[in-house]
Amino acid sequence: MPAPKKVRGKVLEIDAPSATERDYIFSALSDPGVYVPFGCKSVPARALFDQDMLEIWRGDAKRREPVRYHLLRRVVEQRPVGFFVDFGWDSPIDSTREIDLAFPDPAERDVASYLDATVIVAQYLFNNKLAKRLRWRVDAAKDGAPRRSERQGARLLFRQEERHPVTGEWVRKYIYEFALADFERLGKMAGVDPRLEYAQQRKTVWDTYRGAKR
Repeated sequence: MPAPKKVRGKVLEIDAPSATERDYIFSALSDPGVYVPFGCKSVPARALFDQDMLEIWRGDAKRREPVRYHLLRRVVEQRPVGFFVDFGWDSPIDSTREIDLAFPDPAERDVASYLDATVIVAQYLFNNKLAKRLRWRVDAAKDGAPRRSERQGARLLFRQEERHPVTGEWVRKYIYEFALADFERLGKMAGVDPRLEYAQQRKTVWDTYRGAKR
């Protein structure tokens, strides 16, 4: 299978990590603020990481998941600022992929980067035929289901209670899905080609989401 084609946004780009950038990802996974949201109980072992595997806990159940690592770089400086993983929802080859995104350094977690990633993660996975549906878990807000994902074209599938991988406490998660059909519908309603690299689109993500009414 050919290597996925890099996708560039307004401020970030997604690419397959180099060996040095894989070291950056592994180092970032030593932070509980990164590995716990991914569903890990402890720092991933290097041997498992080198095999592209993660031990993910759902309550008392542990699964070793084959994952793919994708790097987020700043376009101008060409330096890594984050990464995301994807793995099969029901099986390793499932075209429905669960995704988890991390910006390890809090200073890099600005709105522009988050919104850029929102667009180019979907473009990268869909344009490279790495997925047909994307799903992710969102922590419950005190006032109910968070609406940000819906405003960005995703659909709330369901909510569930699951145990925290470290403390064992019950927490509420909302599961969102963004399918290839949603990706194409959003582009059509906003009047943009969703497959055109975001860096080349005249409209910004703000224009797209304001113009695409559900």
